[in-house]
Amino acid sequence: MRIGLQIPSFTFPGGTEEIGPTFTRMVREADQGGLDSLWVMDHFFQIGVVGRPEEPMLEGYSALSYAA
Repeated sequence: MRIGLQIPSFTFPGGTEEIGPTFTRMVREADQGGLDSLWVMDHFFQIGVVGRPEEPMLEGYSALSYAA
């Protein structure tokens, strides 16, 4: 079985200034923990079932490039 991590929201404690450091920590811990994949949202605005449209959202390909 392969296990991955989906990060559907970038609303972290500390506000937008913490998106980079928190995302970096999550990615490193997922990699060090042996997870096989990392998933992020593929749209520019948050979807209603996860949060409000005005919440922070990273562009998917850029976020994955940053994670790599």
